[in-house]
Amino acid sequence: MTSRPDPSTLPSPEEILLRSGGDIPAFLPPKPASLFAERALRLRERSASHAMRDYLLLMAVVSEAQHARAQRLPAIALPGHEQIAAARASGQPLLSADCRVTCCGAASCTR
Repeated sequence: MTSRPDPSTLPSPEEILLRSGGDIPAFLPPKPASLFAERALRLRERSASHAMRDYLLLMAVVSEAQHARAQRLPAIALPGHEQIAAARASGQPLLSADCRVTCCGAASCTR
């Protein structure tokens, strides 16, 4: 049986309305500069007293290798507000199905 939350601790409808005015992004991309390094650190910390210590340490090594590789990746240009608005207005995707990002990071489109 689950317990119900205490109604006195829940925000009132007015408080919810006041908080809803903030601009919340639809997508928060990960930070590639630290994503894999943070994951490796977390795996090493959790492996200390874990039954699957060796596996977690292996995954930490994999994450460290991913971090090293991610540091060498070129920056990818994301679509601007104008491109997003144009795609939304026309009902088309931001990138067509025949767009590919090559190994050097440059988008090669046949569109």
